[in-house]
Amino acid sequence: MEQIPLTATRRQGSGKSLARKLRAAGSIPAVIYGTGREAESLAIALGDMEKLMRQVSGQTAFLSLHIDDEEPRMAVVRDIQTDYLGQKPLHVDFYEVKADQQLTLDVSIELTGIPKGSEEGGLLDVQNRTISIQGTVTSIPESIELDVSDLDVGDTIHASDLELPEDVSLAIDGSAVIVSCYIPAVTVEEEPEEELEEGEVPEGEEAQESGDGQEASSSEGE
Repeated sequence: MEQIPLTATRRQGSGKSLARKLRAAGSIPAVIYGTGREAESLAIALGDMEKLMRQVSGQTAFLSLHIDDEEPRMAVVRDIQTDYLGQKPLHVDFYEVKADQQLTLDVSIELTGIPKGSEEGGLLDVQNRTISIQGTVTSIPESIELDVSDLDVGDTIHASDLELPEDVSLAIDGSAVIVSCYIPAVTVEEEPEEELEEGEVPEGEEAQESGDGQEASSSEGE
């Protein structure tokens, strides 16, 4: 995973009032934490964070985080809170890591090719667009490429079928379905019933009503 530089500054205090002031000044609140370390409050320029979100796949990013004049720190994005449209970042959580530390991250699955089953009318059903994998931050890729060209009708690709880089393993059940190819079921529409004129009896019911009348007459004669 490529290491992306990002600049941050330390901030004092917390709360909604401070967050509003930061956003009004063109920044957003953030925190960085790690194993055995207390969370530290930061501020990130909104423009820098938006640029980062355009650079990376999903929310997974490996960073060289420059905080004021300190030595850069290796970190990953743990969480991004956005507005209700899911576009503008409002708050970011960073997690500090070490080069040899084992991490579990979700990375995107990039689909390539057209299933050969599509020639028979098959449709591609995508069950998962991300995959949870484990490895060091330097060995985990930004995305996993999956070629679906050989996928025929009735075929399924599971998580265990993905080609992962060396020293990277699945962090989910290998039987999880990624994509499959299927023929959509055909829906047979029922023919609408003919509208009857007032007093008209549907076919098949006339004989029944006649039979019922005979039974009634027979009963009355007993």
